[in-house]
Amino acid sequence: MRFLKGKEWCEMSDAKLQMVKQAGLLKRHLNRFERNFTAKGKLPRDKDWRVFRFAVRDAILGLQAIRHQTAENVIEVDVFVSDDPDEIVGFSGTKISVIFILSEAYKCGANMSVKFTTEFGTQPVVIPGQVFDMAWEYGVELKFAEQGVITPKEARMLYLALTEFSPEAEARVKQLALEYKVTPERACYMVHHLTYTKEEMEAILLGSEHPENILLGKVTPQESLLYADVALRARDVVLGGNLNRKLRQKEIVNEDGTVLDLEGNDRRVRVSFDSRFFANVYDLEEDTPIPWTNVQKEWVVPAGDRLVVMIRGRDYPDTDVYYQEDVTAAQAMVEAYSQSQMQTHYFVLMPRDVLDVDRLGPILEAYAEMGITLMMDPRTTSVLDEDVRDRLRESESMRHDVGTGEGSDPPRMELPDWRFNASDVTLVAVPGSLKIGRLKLNKLLEQAMYDEAELKTGVNKHNVRSRHLRVIDRMQFLAHQALQAGKCSKVRLPGSVLQFMVANWWQQTELLREKRLVSMYWVPDHISDYVRHLRQMLEGSVHPVPSAVEVMIQFLIQAKQQNQVVVAVQNKHVEFVDPEYVSPDTSRAEEIKPAFAGQFVIDYVPDNEGKTAEDILIRQIWASLLQADRGQSNSVNLGVPGHAVISNALHYFVYKHPDNFEGPTAFNVTYTDGSTGHPFPVFCLRRPSKGKVNSFKSGQPKNGRFGMISFRHPEMDAFVDQYWFRNIEISQAEYSMAEMEALCYQITYEKLQVLAQRGARLRMFIVQTGLQPAVVGFYRGVVDFLLENRDRQDLLLEVVPLLYDSRYYRERIEAGEKDFTNHFPRGKSWM
Repeated sequence: MRFLKGKEWCEMSDAKLQMVKQAGLLKRHLNRFERNFTAKGKLPRDKDWRVFRFAVRDAILGLQAIRHQTAENVIEVDVFVSDDPDEIVGFSGTKISVIFILSEAYKCGANMSVKFTTEFGTQPVVIPGQVFDMAWEYGVELKFAEQGVITPKEARMLYLALTEFSPEAEARVKQLALEYKVTPERACYMVHHLTYTKEEMEAILLGSEHPENILLGKVTPQESLLYADVALRARDVVLGGNLNRKLRQKEIVNEDGTVLDLEGNDRRVRVSFDSRFFANVYDLEEDTPIPWTNVQKEWVVPAGDRLVVMIRGRDYPDTDVYYQEDVTAAQAMVEAYSQSQMQTHYFVLMPRDVLDVDRLGPILEAYAEMGITLMMDPRTTSVLDEDVRDRLRESESMRHDVGTGEGSDPPRMELPDWRFNASDVTLVAVPGSLKIGRLKLNKLLEQAMYDEAELKTGVNKHNVRSRHLRVIDRMQFLAHQALQAGKCSKVRLPGSVLQFMVANWWQQTELLREKRLVSMYWVPDHISDYVRHLRQMLEGSVHPVPSAVEVMIQFLIQAKQQNQVVVAVQNKHVEFVDPEYVSPDTSRAEEIKPAFAGQFVIDYVPDNEGKTAEDILIRQIWASLLQADRGQSNSVNLGVPGHAVISNALHYFVYKHPDNFEGPTAFNVTYTDGSTGHPFPVFCLRRPSKGKVNSFKSGQPKNGRFGMISFRHPEMDAFVDQYWFRNIEISQAEYSMAEMEALCYQITYEKLQVLAQRGARLRMFIVQTGLQPAVVGFYRGVVDFLLENRDRQDLLLEVVPLLYDSRYYRERIEAGEKDFTNHFPRGKSWM
């Protein structure tokens, strides 16, 4: 094992290194962890020192002691020991250890810096030699190695390099970063967090027109047309991922017939993705059994052969309607690979939505004539869709750091021209009385509209989303059946319409969501309003309007005249890319490299020594705002600072008006669980005039004393009039911190709206306690309320924070104090 000391490389045996430094440090960390957590039955938080071990079977590859150091918002590493066995090519132990550290930095909301420190020792702090060697091998120079620091920019480059995407996928990741859509750190974290495997991530990157819609999870069922686009593509990706795992799975059977599950015993199969046909290509390095076919039992393909599997995650109605397009694509796939000298086997992979395979007779015959075998995953589309919903939900709450959420202009440079399986949308006009078996369209429409209203409230949203998706799926099923019967009118819209809607949705999310401009069904009563709002959007759109949008409008108007319901259905594989097309991989990747390397990311050693927690947070927000002003990746972790620090810092920025910023802006908010809150507005309020303030005070406003959250500090019950948030309502185990913040914002805003409607005046003393998402959500609601009412002649609200401190409170109780209004430390008032 090697380590860096000064400018000299020194060699040291593992045993000696453990004896001299690491063993002692590790023992101290373990003893402290036992004393502070294990013995007390407590779990550590990210800011506490934690010890991790990485091992495969009985071989230990890495040992670490790390924490999220909140003062500088970095990951500190006090113990780092890794082993790279000669039997394994590459930096196996070092690689997995560094990947874990970088993943923790992303999850904790840190700025991606890594600091190697010595909590218990006095030795010089340097980056371990094996880390420096590995980074150099991957083309990343660690310029501050002698100071023991990996900067955010170096961390970004190293994280991306260690994830080892294919050249095409890496170029796509860099392009998304240059367009300020998805950060490379997020794509890497999702792979190592196992939201998607690396092969699944490459299928998303290379097989999707808009991978950001899948990776960010921001498109919800309320935008059902766009959500269907996301869910159908993600279903294909998950289906292909299931096959990857099945082919790699190797079963070792004991003499008694039991199966052993051994670590690191996967079958050696190299997987690549062909975006022309949305197909997985498998190069077999071992004899591999072929699953899920009924052509040959115990079919084993020898090592050295290739499998080409076209993935079509369609349910049975979709398969029946679109099978001709799939047969044409499969024929082109065979022709494209037939020139290869490698023995190639061709398959089409589908979910098992039919128990009787003979129902697919014409499709089976068409594939058999081309030498293609049908492969059917035992999971149905409904099971796959449940998996997709879970992954999209995880993506929705995960940290995201691009821009401010307000959008920014991409760089003016020519980026690669990617080609994908094209998508289209078919509008089907059917009578509202349509009925097939027990499915009645009228009943489904009624339930869908009820669900939309429920989704706007934000209550129990995940269960409502699941139900809403099932209803939408049944409506599409009825539309498909009507298509097959040929008793309905339809219009097929090219993919440009969907592309146009996606572009405008990212630009005007709330407008399109509120006006249902990206819905996938329209009853006659909806159509007039929809057409009016759509035309308004077209007038204000900065994107070229496809001519097919007018075709869509005329079809909707005609359906209204005939009192028909319109349902949209999608085909994600309406045509395949020209087999001669070659993805813009290495050649264009070289062109992207300079622009990506030059994209602004912090590349210096952070230094907050001697500053207060409030000064540090203010400094972090300034840095975030400056990055956001340039359209760069930014965020501030508000899951770490104390409640008083947060409210004081937010007040500072809300009422400040710097000369170098024009108008209100916002900064991204992240939390320690990795979730991302809504951007917090700043530079947006001004202190009211003295006349307004005097009028408010002379009007004898009602004084209200509110606790922040019920049942968390029962000692305050006798002092406050009521609690603003109910603990049972906001502290749900399934809520991420960002979702908790959103709920607290909604409760605050709605309560204050009632105040405005009544015209009442309130001086609100809020006894501010911990739980950072509640504090952030509360003040975001206050800011929005004050913004909406700033043009009124009279003031309605003054919020006076009383900064709760348990030690101070106990001292006052012991002194016999009863009214703390004038004794609690106060924050600055909001009015």
